[in-house]
Amino acid sequence: MTGSFFGTISSIVTLAAPIGSVGIVLLYNWVGTNASCLLAIGLCLVAFVWAIYAHRSASI
Repeated sequence: MTGSFFGTISSIVTLAAPIGSVGIVLLYNWVGTNASCLLAIGLCLVAFVWAIYAHRSASI
């Protein structure tokens, strides 16, 4: 069970690294700080919900 949880976290980090380094920086330069901050918070919420869903699916 621990392996599946850490696998989910690893997948989240693998997807988040390129999105954060390219997407958020570009959004910061083109739109502004508020939009990039809201995107980062939204990505954190999505990752949190994904981790909870994966944990509950593994428990069933």
